[in-house]
Formats: sequence, C-alpha cells, structure tokens
Amino acid sequence: EFLRFIQPDNIRKGLKNQRVISYTYMVKRGDSETYEMVKFAGVRHPEDRDDHLVHTVSACFSDVDSETRKSLEHAQALDDALAAAENASKAKTTFLSNMSHEIRTPMNAIVGMTEVALREEMTPRMRKCLKTVQSSAFGLLTLINDILDYSKIEAGKLEIVPEKFYTLSLVNDMYEIIKARNNGKLALHLHMPDNLPTALYGDIVRIKQVMINFCTNAVKYTDTGSVDIFLETERIDDNHCKMIFSVKDTGIGIRKEDFRKLFKQYGQVD
Repeated sequence: EFLRFIQPDNIRKGLKNQRVISYTYMVKRGDSETYEMVKFAGVRHPEDRDDHLVHTVSACFSDVDSETRKSLEHAQALDDALAAAENASKAKTTFLSNMSHEIRTPMNAIVGMTEVALREEMTPRMRKCLKTVQSSAFGLLTLINDILDYSKIEAGKLEIVPEKFYTLSLVNDMYEIIKARNNGKLALHLHMPDNLPTALYGDIVRIKQVMINFCTNAVKYTDTGSVDIFLETERIDDNHCKMIFSVKDTGIGIRKEDFRKLFKQYGQVD
C-alpha cells in the first residue's frame, strides 16, 4: 500500500484535487514499531499556474506514533463499548421475552379461573371484586403481549401474517372485549355501513390489536358520556377495498400542541 501510494502517477492523481495528501504506515526497527506519516504537497510554478499541473512535489516525513496509538486506542474503546451495548441489548431482549412467556402462563390461569368463578352464584360485592381482578388480568396480559411484540421487533422477528378473515367476526370479537372493559361505564355505539365486505385478507391479529388498543384507550380516559366506534369502507375495485376504522369519545382528549410528542421515543402525553 505504501509503495503504491508513492508512485509518481498516484501522487499526481492525488494532488490534482487536493493540496496535500498523506499516508500513515508502521516502521519496524529491530524490536520496536513506530507509526510515521509521509505528506506530499503540490507546488506550482508561478509562471505556469494556468496549466493546473503540479510541477514540483514537497515531501515531509513525521513521527505520528503517539497520536496514532491514541487514535487506535480510542477506536478500540468505541468498538468495545458498541459490542458491550449490543450484548446488553440482546440480553435485555432475551430477558423480556423469557419473562413475558413465564408471566403469561399464570396470567392465563387467573383469567380462565376468574371466568369460571363468575358463572357461579355470589354476592354483588364478590362479583364486583372478581370483575376488577378480571379487568386487571386482561390489562396485564395486554402489557405482556406488547412486551413480547417489542422483543420480536428488536430481534427482527415480528412478521405480518395475512389470511382470510370474516369482517363481522372481527367486529364482534373486538366489541365484546371492549364491552367487558367498559363494564357499563359508558354508552357504546357501533356504526357500520351496509356494504361492509363479508371477508377480507390481512393480518387479523394485528388489525384486532390496533382496534382494541384504540377502543380501550377511549374507554380508559373517558369518565362519562360515550364512545363511538366507526367502520367505513372505500371500494377501490372488484377485489380491493379500504376499511377505515375510527373511534370518537367524550373524554379529556389531547391538546393540539401535544400531538407532535405522541410518536417520539418514550414520549407520553396527558
């Protein structure tokens, strides 16, 4: 590399667009190793400046051992820090994934046994307590599933799996979950068009997840009044349509000036 750098043609080419070119190399003298640098500067004769050619080259050799070693140590420290950060991130992702799977098993048991218990005869106070347990368990399961999703995203393993699904089945499943979360607190209104397609093709799990998240947020942050759920369709052609899903509530809402914070990392607004 050094011999290639000092070839006259390569020096001419390098100095065509730059005033100074340099190359750092290591010299071995006996048992010692030292970093040195050679610099070439192009000199143009005053009377021949218009031809844009380099007529004379000035060469300068210098000892850069101390600076180069510091730079190499700094680069190595950065590489080590990056490797440590990546390992820590992998460990965190693995921990979150394992922990979420472990927690989900007993949580499913709590949800299932609560469902069974609610079918039995009991006092209104006991039923209210069990309903609270059920609601909290659903909330924890949602949180755990979200953590699993984040782990999959970081590992690059989150996949969209499209399949045929029945639209009314999706809406009914979603509405029953929201009705259970609402627990009679608010008036729920579902608005659907007459021309809603019977079946569509998409990732039913992700679609349902998004719809439920919007609706549960509306129920959670609305103390009195109503939550309206709208489904609309826009026909594109014989085989394609756009389904538009929206939620309107009478809750506290979000200030317009806070909108820009919504999608920032770790951002949260009231």
